[in-house]
Amino acid sequence: MRNPLLPSLLGLLHQQRSDGAEGVSAHQLLVRLAEHPAFSELAPTPQLQLFQKNFLLMNGLYQLQSRLWQEEQLFLSISVLHIELLSPGQGLGQTRLDEASALREYYLDWENFGQTEGGVEKLLDSFWTLFGGSEQRQTALKLLGLDQDVTEQQIKKRYRVLAARYHPDKGGDEIRFIEIRQAYETLIKS
Repeated sequence: MRNPLLPSLLGLLHQQRSDGAEGVSAHQLLVRLAEHPAFSELAPTPQLQLFQKNFLLMNGLYQLQSRLWQEEQLFLSISVLHIELLSPGQGLGQTRLDEASALREYYLDWENFGQTEGGVEKLLDSFWTLFGGSEQRQTALKLLGLDQDVTEQQIKKRYRVLAARYHPDKGGDEIRFIEIRQAYETLIKS
């Protein structure tokens, strides 16, 4: 399957580089691509739709990583918080792609795009499990803007405020809403 985001992603990455900006996050790219026609044909449920958007983005980035290296000798550094197009000599210690990356392999396999709602739930659960108890809690607290010694009542109150602000049905940011919901569930379970 051909990724419909490739031309737009390539344009955004080259624009970012020509502007002299030092990278962009996956979330920022998704915001810039929000009106892309490919996103209008995704799953109807918010969580599965978010997964599919993220999959298309990461698949496109990993495809471009290979192409840009082969065709232009440019390295596309990819992490969720920092994506940057680099020339050789820009502090790039890696001179070839890490083809064995498990994350890379996952996103380049189009069969993974067809995840079900239950499959996405399992992925999210395993993601949070990787952080471990305290790191997971710290990440969730930071996302909700709460202190370490917060009570369950304060967690619920903060969640209600943020959920009302970011709920997609009220014109909010659906990606942020899902992140807030996951952080809330993490804190209530711990």
